Order: sequence, then structure tokens, then C-alpha cells
Amino acid sequence: MRACRTWLLVGLVACASAFQHSPAQSPRGAPNVRLRKGSSAGIAPGGSTLDGSTAPPTSDQLRKELAHELQHRRGPAAVNVLEAMAAGGAVPSSGALHDTVAACLEGDAWSEALHALKLVHQPGSALRLVAVQFGTFRLAVRSLAAAGQLELALDVVRLMAAEEAAHARSDRRWNLGEHIFVVLLSACADQGRMDVAEEAVRLMAAAKVAKSAATFSTMLKGYGRQQRGDVVDGLLRHMRAQGVRADLVL
Repeated sequence: MRACRTWLLVGLVACASAFQHSPAQSPRGAPNVRLRKGSSAGIAPGGSTLDGSTAPPTSDQLRKELAHELQHRRGPAAVNVLEAMAAGGAVPSSGALHDTVAACLEGDAWSEALHALKLVHQPGSALRLVAVQFGTFRLAVRSLAAAGQLELALDVVRLMAAEEAAHARSDRRWNLGEHIFVVLLSACADQGRMDVAEEAVRLMAAAKVAKSAATFSTMLKGYGRQQRGDVVDGLLRHMRAQGVRADLVL
């Protein structure tokens, strides 16, 4: 009996010693766990991996991660990947940028959609090499204006003007026209935000975008709904002086 107790104590000591010197296990039961390919948890906003690794993700990893987020229409998460790409020198396609903006707009992530477009103009950003589609800007302006996010829509139009000016002498110039401004002006008139509309008109002048009856009629509609007769009269006089006849629908 005494011999059995002795052997039992020896066994317990051996087990305790083995436990103390065994390698640490991860919560999932396997040491050195690696993120699965295409994991949506692989990239942190700063561009590092979320598994604790200090090695920056490669361009190929970032592109796969972006595709994964877009497949699941996770707009804000896709913007995080774009930030990592901008800092890490990876250049997404113009289609991927468009899909990121679209996914944000679908999820009412208004500010994130604008941020994705701003990354294209960020100094030192690799996304400055992306040839942004005109349709991407147009989608953002229309969606933001329809949602009542007029200041954000105006910011997108400012980005459009900056993009136009930056590529004034290249094949990436798409001749920013009046129609995109009228989309914003119409939403401003409908929502009683003529302060934003006036900012847009000033931007038109700075960008040298010609104003036709469409612009004047939309502004008259907005001022008329606010019963600002003096402003309407002044605008009508200005139109007559320029030989423009408005087709006004209040």
C-alpha cells in the first residue's frame, strides 16, 4: 500500500512538470494558428494583420481581402482595406473602387462612401493612380442627394472638380458638365437647402461650367418655394441679360 502511494505521488509530479513545460496552445487548440485564405478578419485599419503578425500584408493579399469584403457587400470593411492599400502601395482597379462606394451607399454608410473617394486624392496615396470612373462619382452624388446628405453630395462634386482639374490635359478628362450639378441643385430645391445650392453654383463658376436654363430654372424653383421674391426677380433679370429663357416648374 505504501509503495502504491509512492508511485502515485511520482506520477502526479511528472504530470505537473510536463504541463508546465508543454507549449502554449491557442484558444482553438492548435499552436501558430494562421488566418484562412480570404478571411474577412485578416486586415486591420492600419494595414497590419489581425492575427498579431507585424508583417504588412502583400498587395495580392490586400486585393483578395478587398474582393472578399465586396463579395459580401461589406462597404465600410472594404474601405478599411482601401486604406491599407493606399498606405501599402497596392492599387485597386477602378471597378473595385466603384463597388466599394456602391456597397457603402447601399448600406447607408454615407461618410464611408465619401472617404473612399477622398483616398484617391490623398497625398502619397497609391490610389491616386486609379482612373476613377465618372459613373462612380455620379452614383455617389445621386444617392447622397436623394438621401438628403446634401453637404456630402457637394463634397463629392468638389472631388469631381478636383479630378477634372488634375487631368485637364490627359485622356482621363471627362468634361465635367452641368447635368451633375443640376442633380444636386434639384435635391436642394426640393429639400429647401438653397444655401447648399448656392455653394454648388459658386463651384460651377470656379470650374467654368456653363449654366443653361436647367440651372436657372432649378434655382428659381427653390427660391420660389421659399417665397424669396426679391431673389427670384434678381435672378430673372440676370437671365434676361444673358438671353436665357427658363422653363420653370414650381
